[in-house]
Amino acid sequence: MAKPVATFWVASGLALGAAISLGLARFAYALLLPPMRADLGWNYFTAGAMNTANAAGYLLGALMTPMLLRSWGARRLMLTACVATAVLLAAHGAASADATLLALRLLTG
Repeated sequence: MAKPVATFWVASGLALGAAISLGLARFAYALLLPPMRADLGWNYFTAGAMNTANAAGYLLGALMTPMLLRSWGARRLMLTACVATAVLLAAHGAASADATLLALRLLTG
């Protein structure tokens, strides 16, 4: 039987991973979109392209996950993905060009 402490940390890690990947990287974008459109002068096409790039990155990540799990292991992959997401989200704040933001949305997906 699994130790209660180990089970707690596994469950906490999975919950945190979901919060980071879904909550911050995907769904927070919809809340930030209206002020981003106003500040950056985006039209609806550009705003939609940013969200489409993120969805494409999410799909690529989902397709690559089984291969990465086999070669990296679950713990290493989860930690790397969480750190990468945090770094990529921080990079959004420093980017101003649409092409850079589009690439960051793809990678964050």
